[in-house]
Amino acid sequence: VLSAKFAIIPSGVAIAEFFGIPKIVIAISMIAIGTSLPELVTAIVASAKKMGELAAGNVLGANILNLLWVMGFSAMIKPLPIDIQTRLVTMPVMIGMTIFVFIFGFSGYRLSRREGTVLLITYISYLIYILKFAY
Repeated sequence: VLSAKFAIIPSGVAIAEFFGIPKIVIAISMIAIGTSLPELVTAIVASAKKMGELAAGNVLGANILNLLWVMGFSAMIKPLPIDIQTRLVTMPVMIGMTIFVFIFGFSGYRLSRREGTVLLITYISYLIYILKFAY
């Protein structure tokens, strides 16, 4: 909580203001990547040790926790506005990526390198789109 209040959030806001980028873009790119690094490291280590279930469970669990518990608790304290770009761009991309992961998960019950590459390229494309066009 202290790190978020005194370091991550003010830094993200300062970067957004300095470059004239909407705060939402910083939140769904830099801050999201920074807060996901522990899951990424755990997933990489688990994959290297042939423990794919741990990698998948960690990533899926963290995302479910963030979507349901963190957003739910935050909205209970103060309603969260959802802007038009989020409704038109980010939410459909998130739903599409969820469908990709679901389909990929049932193709041989593993996520192949090719499927992982598709997911990563889709995310990078999404980031490029929001940085250049959406906001």
